[in-house]
Amino acid sequence: ISVTGVQTCALPIYVFVDDQKDSSEVGYTRSGQYIYFNLLPGQHKIYSKAEDWAETTLSVRAGDVVFLRQEPAQGAYSSVNTIDRVPDDEGRTQLKRLSLGTIRKLDR
Repeated sequence: ISVTGVQTCALPIYVFVDDQKDSSEVGYTRSGQYIYFNLLPGQHKIYSKAEDWAETTLSVRAGDVVFLRQEPAQGAYSSVNTIDRVPDDEGRTQLKRLSLGTIRKLDR
C-alpha cells in the first residue's frame, strides 16, 4: 500500500491503519511527501488525522499496490483533510514528484 500526501501545508497529516490508537500510526506526511506501508490481505480502514479525521476502507489482496491521496484544506487552526483512492497511473506519476515522509511502521 502506498499512501501519497499531496499537501500544500507544512503541518503533518498522520496515517493510521484499522483504528485511531497511537499504536496504529504508520507515519505521516507533510507538503509534497508520501509514505508507504504493507498490509495483510483483507479489509482495512485507513485513517488520516489532521485537525479532523478522514477515513477510507480498502480491500486488498496479496501483491496489490494501492495509491491513496490525502487532500488537506485550511481549517480554523490547522489543516483538515480527506483521503481517497486514486488510479494506479495517477498514483505512480505523483509518486515521482514527491519525497519520502516519515514512516513509523512498515508492516501493519
